Order: sequence, then structure tokens, then C-alpha cells
Amino acid sequence: MPETKVRSGQLGSTLSSKTIDNTNTINTDLTKLAIAGGTNGQVLSTNGSSTLSWVTAGGGAGYQIQVEQLTSSGTWTKPAWAKKVSVLCVAGGCGGGSGRRGATTAARAGGSGGQSHGMHTMIFDAAQLGSTVSYVIGAGGAGGASVTTNDTNGNAGSAGGTTSFGSYIKFGIAGIGGAGGSTSNGSATFSSGVSGPLFSYFGFGGGSRGETGTTPTPTNAGTNNWQITGGCGGAGQAANNTTTVNGGEGGSTDGYYFFQSSTAGGAGGTNGGNGSNGNSYTFPPLNITLGTGGGSGSYKTGQATGNGGNGVYGAGGGGGAASDNGYNSGAGGNGGNGFIVVITEG
Repeated sequence: MPETKVRSGQLGSTLSSKTIDNTNTINTDLTKLAIAGGTNGQVLSTNGSSTLSWVTAGGGAGYQIQVEQLTSSGTWTKPAWAKKVSVLCVAGGCGGGSGRRGATTAARAGGSGGQSHGMHTMIFDAAQLGSTVSYVIGAGGAGGASVTTNDTNGNAGSAGGTTSFGSYIKFGIAGIGGAGGSTSNGSATFSSGVSGPLFSYFGFGGGSRGETGTTPTPTNAGTNNWQITGGCGGAGQAANNTTTVNGGEGGSTDGYYFFQSSTAGGAGGTNGGNGSNGNSYTFPPLNITLGTGGGSGSYKTGQATGNGGNGVYGAGGGGGAASDNGYNSGAGGNGGNGFIVVITEG
């Protein structure tokens, strides 16, 4: 039978009907168990040598976590209780290209979706960081302007800006703005996701320039972690074809390193309307919002065509649709601004 030893003075003269059985368990009703000392919110802590004391939760024995999503440039202040700080930086997404304006007897493609930027995560001991850290949020790249001159290719979108967290992280990949539409379909401006040391994750390219006479499709992110995709390519037409073509959806966002979820991108515009902006998605319980690529604009003969939708939270803008001569082509959507997530533990 197991033997339980109790030091002298550790128990009172009676146990008042409490039972110590051969499993070394004291069976008692916790609603009637009172331990003197301490104040509201304090917890018992041990020094590892059989000595117990009351401490304030979070002040030594407890655990705290603080999650912040920073969406505009500023200064971060380190909590006094911090022990470990994880910082994730996402650069700005790239703008989509605008569509070509051309004759109905010639092929005219929509613009490419803008490439998304990627992200970089580092984990620090709190002592490695200063008491305050200045940070910069990378701006999303502008979409290519609508074409207003006959027989003219579309304009390329601009690359997104770099996001930095003091001198500790400066992150921005060589992102590519969506190419302008031309007289032929273009290949996707695609950068496959690559994981590297210290949790580096790169973004993904946008969809190709509008496929002639068919609905364009978004570029999928693939299988790598932390996927933020680009926008979709704009709708276009082959020579002698004036069929109405709806825009495609922007790419979705998937998370794996911290989160496991995804959401659809913005829907493409129809009948010459603008593509919808990319939808944001919140991951409970941390409430961090990631973005999706903008949808592409649609083509309809004899009128100005649809613009690409804007990407959000680092995702790329959608491509603008091609147009017939005499009508403005669709402009590319803007890339989404970057952001920073700081997770402090103590």
C-alpha cells in the first residue's frame, strides 16, 4: 500500500470528515475549502523547495499574452512584463494591370492581377528589443490606369511597399505589379511560396492576363504555409469576338503557421461593373485579419469595361478588363496595404 507522510504541523488536529485514501488523494468539497491569506486575483506559487507564497497572476507565476495588429505606421511600446515577442511583417500587395483598348477585329486582353507580397516572422526574447520600436507599414501598389486611347496596351500596376519593424525586420520581396493587357494572353506573374529560415514566407502572383473569350481564373496559392494570393487577371477577347465575359474571383487566403482557415476572394464584376474588393477574414480568437486578392473586371462590348477590385491586407489587386476602341478599358485594382502582428507573451 502506498505510504503518505505528513510533516509535523502541516495538518490540524482534525480533518473534519475528510478522507485520505490509498491513492494519496484528499477528497474534499472545494466550495468549503478555504486557505487564509492572499488578495483577490492572486495565485499560489512554489519556490520548488516546499515553500508556498501568494503572487499576483501575470506578475511572475501567471501567464499573459497580448496580440496587436498594426495597420498604420507608428511606434510600438514593449510591455514591462514581456518575456517573448513574435513579430510578423506583411508587405504591401501589388496593383493589377489595366486592360487593352483595341479594335473588335483584334485580340485584346485584360490586365494581369497584381502579385501579393509575402510575410516574415521572427521570435525575439523581449530583452533583445528596445522599450519602443518604430515601425513602417508598406503601402499597397497602385493599379494601372485605364486606357483612353485607341489601339493601346494596358498599363502595368505598381509594386507594393516594404514593411519594417525598427531595424529588426525589413520585409518586402521583389513583387510584380500586374502587366497591362495586350493583343495576346499573358502568363501569370506568379511567384511560388517558399518557406525559409526564421519562418520566412513569400507571396504569390496574380492571375494571368485575360484569356480570350473565356472567364479568367485566379492563380491558386499552392500548398505552402501562410498563403496570401494575388488578384485575378481581367477579362479579354479574341479577334472578332464581342461576347460578354464576367470577371473572375481573386485568390483566397490560407493560414497554417498560426491559423488554419481560408476565405474566397472578391467576386469579379459582371456586365462592365467593377470587380468586388477582396474580402477580409478574422481568425478567432486572436482576431487577426488577413486579406484576399481583388476580383477582375468584366468585358462587355460597346461600353467602358470593368475595373479590377482592390486587394486587402497585403493581397494583390485584380486586373482591369479589355475594351473596344472608343471606350475606356478597365483600370487595375490597388494592392492592399501591409500590416504587422505583434504577439507578446510574459
